[in-house]
Amino acid sequence: MWRETDPSGIKLLVEQACRVADRLETLDRTLRGDAGAMMSLGLGRILAGETPPGDRKAFYIELTLKVDAAVSEERQQAKLFASLLADIARQRAQLPPSPSNGSDDEPDPDADLDLD
Repeated sequence: MWRETDPSGIKLLVEQACRVADRLETLDRTLRGDAGAMMSLGLGRILAGETPPGDRKAFYIELTLKVDAAVSEERQQAKLFASLLADIARQRAQLPPSPSNGSDDEPDPDADLDLD
């Protein structure tokens, strides 16, 4: 997606689109059950207040982790990603044409932006 000839505004959009793509990948892994993709839990030491030093007691701790907002966040990030790709394509379309070397074999400059 990145081109050396892109103006700084387009480069910033491409950079943001790459960040959003990374977030979408992480959200997808989380929604597919890879809890470690997005979160971790560290409990440290848990001791009862009355436990003398050197004594150990067994504690049973029940934790519930809900990821309710992940689906809606994925949807929002997907919309943002599509919008960024459209902005990049629109701004590139407004750029003056690159000097041609006379070859008809030049690649399509927006071939890497699959908007379908």
